[in-house]
Amino acid sequence: MKQYDVKCPVCGHVNHNLFLEETDGWMECEECSSMTRLNRFGETIRIPIIAVNGHCKPAVLHA
Repeated sequence: MKQYDVKCPVCGHVNHNLFLEETDGWMECEECSSMTRLNRFGETIRIPIIAVNGHCKPAVLHA
């Protein structure tokens, strides 16, 4: 099975010796822990992570 060295599209860290055929192109970056899927082991697809904290204001009771 072939091993690949892939640069993370989020942080730029190079992840070495990945078995992408085994995971169908999915990888988790060793540096920033972001999950990405590599299309044809060359093109990356970024999976967005939505953080709700800080985007919503808490409700205020007006009495």
